[in-house]
Parts: sequence; structure tokens; C-alpha cells
Amino acid sequence: MTDYLNAVHALEIFSSTASSFNGQEKVETFAVSITETIESLFNQAVVKIGKQSASMSTEEKLALVKELETSGVFQIKGAVDQTAWLMGVSKYTVYNYLKKIRAEADLNPL
Repeated sequence: MTDYLNAVHALEIFSSTASSFNGQEKVETFAVSITETIESLFNQAVVKIGKQSASMSTEEKLALVKELETSGVFQIKGAVDQTAWLMGVSKYTVYNYLKKIRAEADLNPL
């Protein structure tokens, strides 16, 4: 299934159904619950990485968590647990990724 979803994503760039603005897809989602919001933001981050999380390398998973951190997902209660479930890793792995990302941000402030 992961290979199929990666192939679908790779072929989406040839589809004329996606609206784009400055080379980026514009997606509008209306969530009913906070869980749907987290899942939607997760899916948007997966699209940016270009692979399903099951086939991502450690660096790509770190980039995925960094994208979610940038979008503010982890300000939501329960987001770490849900992200871990969506990624297929433990919540401790997500916390370790966040620790690396935040330490790097402290070393390289904008």
C-alpha cells in the first residue's frame, strides 16, 4: 500500500486537477474535530516530503516532524500521540525528534 501511495503522489504532479499558487498546492480543509485537523496537517506535511511515512528515512521523518512543529501541531494536546500513531513510531521517537529540532533551533536562531 505504501508503494502505491508513493506512486500516486509521484503522478499527482502531472494532474491538472490540483490548483497551485506559486508552485505550491492550495488545500482547504474544514475539520470537524481537532483529530481531523492534526491528521490534515500531517497529510500536508507528508505531501511536502513526498513519501508515505512508512517508507521515509530517519532524516525524512525528522523533516516531517519539523514541518509539523513549524505549523504548530504540537501545541495541541494529544498531538504527539496521534503523530506517532500516524507515523507508525512510538511517542518517545517523536519526542526525541522534537528534542533534536528544538535544540537545533536554539543553536541557530533566526
